[in-house]
Amino acid sequence: MKKLASIISALFVMASIIAAPMVSAQLTELCADTPNATVCKQAPSAGDINSNKIYGPDGIFTKAVGLVSVLVGMASVFMLILAGFKFITSAGNSTEIASAKRTIIFAIAGLLTTLFAQGMIKFVLDNL
Repeated sequence: MKKLASIISALFVMASIIAAPMVSAQLTELCADTPNATVCKQAPSAGDINSNKIYGPDGIFTKAVGLVSVLVGMASVFMLILAGFKFITSAGNSTEIASAKRTIIFAIAGLLTTLFAQGMIKFVLDNL
């Protein structure tokens, strides 16, 4: 089950990476053909976004998301170091090696999830 979840997550990330340039190219073509389309209209000016105290660049939500992302990233790096130490000191014990490998996999998954979530939140906040 864990392998299936890992495969699905990896496929989702790869599909997102591949799809983003394709969507961007289609929007560029659409805006070239029909510049008055709703999608092609300019976003609000920077002054409108900066004045929002909730989700603007200096808003509470943006700062909280940044703080949580940093904390989760630090925890993931700490767990990677801890798992590496556990792996080195396992002395050939297969149970300890398997535990260290699982910890490394989950720490990397946590780090990737945090990076992906940060990107999604930034995308949403930039397009509000």
